[in-house]
Amino acid sequence: CSGTVELMGTNDKRLNPEEAATLLKERPINSSLAPDPNLPDDTRLWAALQAASGGTWGGCVYDTERITEVLKLGLLAENK
Repeated sequence: CSGTVELMGTNDKRLNPEEAATLLKERPINSSLAPDPNLPDDTRLWAALQAASGGTWGGCVYDTERITEVLKLGLLAENK
């Protein structure tokens, strides 16, 4: 699976691909976006593992080495 964004411009200006990429990277995340508080635990765990593996745009596959490293760093930080 793959996804793309075809941003052509804003209301004020047409953008080239580099300008569009910069604009998307700089744009803040909508603060009203949040997980549903009623998500089942297995769905929340899946989302956390996916996020630790590179997220939706990272291929949606588990990166065991990355997940292990993130957990290790989290435990180290917690024990400080």
